[in-house]
Amino acid sequence: MSHSGPIVSVIIPCYNQGLYLDEAVESILNQTFQQFEIIVINDGSTDEETIRILQNYQRPTVRVIHTENRGLLLPVMRVFSRRVVSTLCPSMRTIAFSPPIWKRLLQF
Repeated sequence: MSHSGPIVSVIIPCYNQGLYLDEAVESILNQTFQQFEIIVINDGSTDEETIRILQNYQRPTVRVIHTENRGLLLPVMRVFSRRVVSTLCPSMRTIAFSPPIWKRLLQF
């Protein structure tokens, strides 16, 4: 069975952490497994730098969803309900994915 689209949806919540976004995205883009999409959920950030970064953020396979600050449960559940396989990245500050992480996870 071949997949034409992404089979892993990586969800990165972002609330006033725009300065860490590139590092988080890079750790995912550097994976050996490449059938993924990255969804950044802006949970109503109020800091000007994060707002500026997210307004025009363009990276391969990255989509930014802007929501009001209501916590991440509703936006994350909406994304999960539309995906076949999803993986949640809970904090951009602690992301340290080794390059073969998706390949290893999908073998189980």
